[in-house]
Amino acid sequence: MNPPFLRVLRGGELDDHASADRRADARSRPADDRGRRHPIAGADGKRRPSGGGRARSDSGNNGGDGFVVARTLLQRGVDVSVFLIGQVSDVRGDARVNLDILGRLGVTVVEIADGQAWELHLSEIRDCNLIVDAIFGTGLNAPVRGMIESVITDVNASGIPVVSIDLPSGLSADSCDPIGESIEAGTTVTLAAPKLPLVLPPAENRAGDIVIADIGIPADVIDALDGPRVELLTRSGIRELITPRTPDSHKGDYGHVLLVAGSRGKTRLSRPWRPST
Repeated sequence: MNPPFLRVLRGGELDDHASADRRADARSRPADDRGRRHPIAGADGKRRPSGGGRARSDSGNNGGDGFVVARTLLQRGVDVSVFLIGQVSDVRGDARVNLDILGRLGVTVVEIADGQAWELHLSEIRDCNLIVDAIFGTGLNAPVRGMIESVITDVNASGIPVVSIDLPSGLSADSCDPIGESIEAGTTVTLAAPKLPLVLPPAENRAGDIVIADIGIPADVIDALDGPRVELLTRSGIRELITPRTPDSHKGDYGHVLLVAGSRGKTRLSRPWRPST
């Protein structure tokens, strides 16, 4: 079966299922093991930072993934800096668990609560080799404004390679058109299944190379999501639909196709297409 493309609708069903799965995962495996197995850890192996890396997170679920990535890179010997877009006091749930682990490892998390704080630390991005974008995930449905818009603009202008988690921050999983300023990623590690803006223009230009990471969400949970179904059309998928032809068959045995052309003067578009020889 072709892999489905997911579109987040009516409250972010995928986020709800992913959060539930992560909570179950948290009960069954130690936090440090989850860090080693995080899908983004090996996603950009060709550009693995030999010097320093920067992880930019917010206080939600995607921010929690950013904290896990920061810990993973730290355990691999990378000099990591973590910038929290918001305040530590606002971090809750699994994100807070992973934030506290960073604290116990001696990592200082810099709070970026306003534009002045961002300007103060802006020069630090010039010293890093890689930026991990974990500001927003699939829940964004309005253009970013203010300080966060400035952060995204400055990251894009830095010229430093960016790996985004799930979606480049600023894109909406509900739209293939950019809704405002967004991260221009070199690689996007999308969780469970690709999202429409990652594979359809014009938003796909912001995503870079796409890595689909299995985070343990069962296939039946993905199939049960509401909203329109979109599947990737592949050569193997088409082959399954074609009935084998017998030597004594002719074109009338396999049905007929009605081609309806467009406006006046465009009827030639209905002519059968033949590959050039």
